[in-house]
Amino acid sequence: MTADSKQLHPALQFLKDNAVVIGLVVVVAASVAFFAFTQNAPAAKSPVGAVTPAPVATAQLETGTATSPSAGPSDQAGSPAPSDGTAGSQGGGQPSPTPSASEPVVLGKEPQGVKAKEWRPYAKDFASAWVNTADGKEAWLSRLKPLVSDRLYAGYVTTDIRVIPAVTVDSVSMAEESLGFKTFVAYSTAGPLLQGRVAVQADGSWLVDQVSPPKK
Repeated sequence: MTADSKQLHPALQFLKDNAVVIGLVVVVAASVAFFAFTQNAPAAKSPVGAVTPAPVATAQLETGTATSPSAGPSDQAGSPAPSDGTAGSQGGGQPSPTPSASEPVVLGKEPQGVKAKEWRPYAKDFASAWVNTADGKEAWLSRLKPLVSDRLYAGYVTTDIRVIPAVTVDSVSMAEESLGFKTFVAYSTAGPLLQGRVAVQADGSWLVDQVSPPKK
């Protein structure tokens, strides 16, 4: 075989002579193509229907009650929700509003801190008015009205004042005592006159609400 027959084709000879350069060009081109692909690829999407949970915020009021995130502005300000009078009943009734720190809480039905006055003057004034029948029935009732309860006054409207003894009241003494009541005996110069009971009122005064003959 001659020397000329061993020579390679010119194209193959070119590839052989420039194999290193061609390899570097291929590597660079591949790197550029990969970088461009990664930059232009669309961002991964969340699965359809996925819900991202939102953070739940709560606030602690001065009254110690946690405020729901869904509460309206007036509720978060501490204003009580309106009640329809069915609080505590089944069927989802609104709870009764709790008094805030600025609202005074009053216990009981009567004003607080009222000191009862001395009961004896009220009892003696009644006994004196009861035996005083001067000027007739109307004058007698007008003197008794501010001293007795409405129920006792209604009974005196039908009383025959001619049966009331014409005596002078001398004194009163307490027979029994209970919370808000004093049972007393009124005495005339002739002896025991009547037995009555006084009840304390909201302003500390007393009204006679029961009267009976003295016990033997």
